[in-house]
Amino acid sequence: MDQDTKSSVVEVISGPSFSQGRPSRQALDSFSAHFRNGCSRQLFHYWLSKCDAQNIPCRPDIQPVQMKSLLSKLTLWDYVPEKETARLRLVGTELDHMLPVKPQGRLLADVVPEDWMAVMRTQRHAFYKKRCPVYFILSLAPFGRAHVQYELLCLPLRKIGPETAMGIGLLDRLALQKAA
Repeated sequence: MDQDTKSSVVEVISGPSFSQGRPSRQALDSFSAHFRNGCSRQLFHYWLSKCDAQNIPCRPDIQPVQMKSLLSKLTLWDYVPEKETARLRLVGTELDHMLPVKPQGRLLADVVPEDWMAVMRTQRHAFYKKRCPVYFILSLAPFGRAHVQYELLCLPLRKIGPETAMGIGLLDRLALQKAA
Protein backbone atom coordinates (compact mmCIF):
# COMPACT_ATOMS: atom_id res chain seq x y z
CA MET A 1 0.00 0.00 0.00
CA ASP A 2 1.01 3.60 -0.51
CA GLN A 3 2.95 5.33 2.32
CA ASP A 4 0.34 8.08 2.42
CA THR A 5 -2.41 5.60 3.22
CA LYS A 6 -3.19 5.17 6.90
CA SER A 7 -4.93 2.02 8.06
CA SER A 8 -5.94 0.23 11.21
CA VAL A 9 -7.83 -2.79 12.47
CA VAL A 10 -10.75 -1.74 14.66
CA GLU A 11 -12.24 -5.10 15.65
CA VAL A 12 -11.66 -8.84 15.11
CA ILE A 13 -14.15 -11.55 16.02
CA SER A 14 -13.45 -15.22 15.45
CA GLY A 15 -16.62 -17.23 14.98
CA PRO A 16 -17.44 -20.71 16.21
CA SER A 17 -15.34 -23.65 15.02
CA PHE A 18 -16.68 -26.04 12.40
CA SER A 19 -13.82 -28.53 12.96
CA GLN A 20 -16.07 -30.92 14.95
CA GLY A 21 -19.17 -30.41 12.83
CA ARG A 22 -21.74 -27.66 12.70
CA PRO A 23 -21.83 -25.40 15.80
CA SER A 24 -25.02 -24.71 17.70
CA ARG A 25 -27.60 -22.30 16.36
CA GLN A 26 -26.94 -20.08 19.40
CA ALA A 27 -23.19 -19.88 18.62
CA LEU A 28 -23.91 -19.03 14.96
CA ASP A 29 -26.49 -16.38 15.90
CA SER A 30 -24.13 -14.86 18.46
CA PHE A 31 -21.40 -14.55 15.81
CA SER A 32 -23.66 -13.11 13.12
CA ALA A 33 -25.13 -10.56 15.57
CA HIS A 34 -21.87 -8.62 15.14
CA PHE A 35 -22.44 -8.00 11.44
CA ARG A 36 -23.30 -4.42 10.67
CA ASN A 37 -24.79 -4.77 7.21
CA GLY A 38 -27.14 -6.97 5.28
CA CYS A 39 -24.58 -8.09 2.69
CA SER A 40 -22.49 -9.89 5.32
CA ARG A 41 -25.60 -11.51 6.76
CA GLN A 42 -26.69 -12.57 3.28
CA LEU A 43 -23.32 -14.18 2.47
CA PHE A 44 -23.12 -15.87 5.89
CA HIS A 45 -26.59 -17.40 5.53
CA TYR A 46 -25.81 -18.52 1.98
CA TRP A 47 -22.54 -20.14 3.19
CA LEU A 48 -24.35 -21.81 6.10
CA SER A 49 -26.91 -23.23 3.66
CA LYS A 50 -24.02 -24.93 1.85
CA CYS A 51 -22.58 -26.46 5.05
CA ASP A 52 -23.68 -29.96 5.90
CA ALA A 53 -23.80 -31.47 9.39
CA GLN A 54 -20.10 -32.36 9.32
CA ASN A 55 -18.34 -30.00 6.92
CA ILE A 56 -17.91 -26.50 5.61
CA PRO A 57 -18.64 -26.11 1.89
CA CYS A 58 -16.26 -27.07 -0.91
CA ARG A 59 -15.51 -24.50 -3.60
CA PRO A 60 -17.84 -26.23 -6.12
CA ASP A 61 -20.72 -25.84 -3.61
CA ILE A 62 -20.51 -22.05 -4.00
CA GLN A 63 -22.46 -20.83 -7.03
CA PRO A 64 -21.90 -17.14 -7.90
CA VAL A 65 -25.14 -17.05 -9.88
CA GLN A 66 -26.98 -17.61 -6.57
CA MET A 67 -25.53 -14.42 -5.07
CA LYS A 68 -25.47 -11.93 -7.92
CA SER A 69 -26.17 -8.95 -5.66
CA LEU A 70 -22.93 -9.64 -3.73
CA LEU A 71 -20.52 -10.29 -6.61
CA SER A 72 -18.99 -6.80 -6.66
CA LYS A 73 -18.00 -7.18 -2.99
CA LEU A 74 -16.77 -10.81 -3.04
CA THR A 75 -13.27 -12.18 -2.96
CA LEU A 76 -12.18 -15.78 -3.38
CA TRP A 77 -8.70 -16.93 -2.41
CA ASP A 78 -6.38 -19.92 -2.09
CA TYR A 79 -4.19 -20.23 1.00
CA VAL A 80 -0.41 -20.25 0.32
CA PRO A 81 0.98 -21.74 3.57
CA GLU A 82 4.65 -21.32 2.73
CA LYS A 83 4.10 -17.56 2.39
CA GLU A 84 1.57 -17.32 5.26
CA THR A 85 -0.83 -15.46 3.02
CA ALA A 86 -3.43 -16.04 0.33
CA ARG A 87 -3.45 -15.69 -3.45
CA LEU A 88 -6.49 -13.76 -4.65
CA ARG A 89 -8.36 -15.74 -7.31
CA LEU A 90 -11.48 -13.65 -7.79
CA VAL A 91 -11.87 -10.03 -6.74
CA GLY A 92 -15.10 -8.08 -6.93
CA THR A 93 -15.12 -4.75 -8.74
CA GLU A 94 -15.57 -2.67 -5.57
CA LEU A 95 -12.39 -4.07 -4.00
CA ASP A 96 -10.57 -3.96 -7.33
CA HIS A 97 -11.25 -0.20 -7.59
CA MET A 98 -10.28 0.47 -3.97
CA LEU A 99 -6.74 -0.91 -4.18
CA PRO A 100 -3.78 0.84 -5.85
CA VAL A 101 -2.83 -2.32 -7.83
CA LYS A 102 -4.90 -4.91 -9.63
CA PRO A 103 -5.30 -7.58 -6.93
CA GLN A 104 -6.42 -10.62 -8.92
CA GLY A 105 -3.69 -13.27 -8.98
CA ARG A 106 -1.58 -11.42 -6.39
CA LEU A 107 -0.71 -12.37 -2.85
CA LEU A 108 -2.95 -10.71 -0.29
CA ALA A 109 0.14 -9.52 1.61
CA ASP A 110 1.15 -7.50 -1.48
CA VAL A 111 -2.10 -5.56 -1.75
CA VAL A 112 -3.44 -4.84 1.75
CA PRO A 113 -1.91 -2.66 4.49
CA GLU A 114 0.73 -4.35 6.66
CA ASP A 115 -1.24 -3.85 9.89
CA TRP A 116 -4.28 -5.54 8.36
CA MET A 117 -2.08 -8.44 7.21
CA ALA A 118 -0.45 -8.81 10.63
CA VAL A 119 -3.85 -9.17 12.32
CA MET A 120 -5.14 -11.51 9.61
CA ARG A 121 -2.13 -13.76 10.23
CA THR A 122 -3.08 -14.02 13.91
CA GLN A 123 -6.37 -15.58 12.76
CA ARG A 124 -4.73 -18.08 10.38
CA HIS A 125 -4.93 -21.09 12.75
CA ALA A 126 -8.55 -20.43 13.71
CA PHE A 127 -9.55 -19.96 10.07
CA TYR A 128 -7.67 -22.77 8.30
CA LYS A 129 -7.35 -25.39 11.06
CA LYS A 130 -10.37 -24.83 13.31
CA ARG A 131 -12.57 -23.71 10.39
CA CYS A 132 -13.78 -20.59 12.15
CA PRO A 133 -15.33 -17.77 10.16
CA VAL A 134 -13.66 -14.46 11.01
CA TYR A 135 -15.13 -10.96 11.03
CA PHE A 136 -13.08 -7.76 10.89
CA ILE A 137 -13.82 -4.06 11.06
CA LEU A 138 -10.99 -2.30 9.19
CA SER A 139 -10.21 1.36 8.66
CA LEU A 140 -8.45 2.99 5.73
CA ALA A 141 -7.59 6.64 5.08
CA PRO A 142 -6.02 6.92 1.63
CA PHE A 143 -3.78 9.92 0.97
CA GLY A 144 -4.79 11.80 4.12
CA ARG A 145 -8.50 11.73 3.30
CA ALA A 146 -11.23 10.79 5.75
CA HIS A 147 -11.12 7.32 7.28
CA VAL A 148 -13.47 4.79 5.76
CA GLN A 149 -14.50 1.79 7.84
CA TYR A 150 -15.01 -1.55 6.15
CA GLU A 151 -16.61 -4.76 7.27
CA LEU A 152 -14.76 -7.90 6.15
CA LEU A 153 -16.35 -11.32 6.61
CA CYS A 154 -14.05 -14.29 5.84
CA LEU A 155 -15.54 -17.76 5.48
CA PRO A 156 -13.47 -20.94 5.10
CA LEU A 157 -13.90 -23.29 2.15
CA ARG A 158 -12.51 -26.71 1.35
CA LYS A 159 -11.09 -27.84 -1.94
CA ILE A 160 -12.12 -31.39 -2.69
CA GLY A 161 -11.15 -33.27 0.48
CA PRO A 162 -11.16 -32.50 4.20
CA GLU A 163 -8.65 -29.61 4.46
CA THR A 164 -9.55 -25.93 4.54
CA ALA A 165 -7.48 -24.45 1.76
CA MET A 166 -9.55 -21.54 0.49
CA GLY A 167 -11.80 -18.77 1.59
CA ILE A 168 -14.56 -16.54 0.40
CA GLY A 169 -14.90 -13.06 1.77
CA LEU A 170 -17.04 -9.98 1.54
CA LEU A 171 -15.67 -6.48 1.99
CA ASP A 172 -18.24 -3.72 2.35
CA ARG A 173 -17.95 -0.05 3.22
CA LEU A 174 -19.57 0.88 6.51
CA ALA A 175 -18.94 4.50 7.32
CA LEU A 176 -16.93 7.56 6.47
CA GLN A 177 -15.25 9.31 9.41
CA LYS A 178 -13.84 12.83 9.44
CA ALA A 179 -10.07 13.16 9.19
CA ALA A 180 -8.31 14.03 12.43
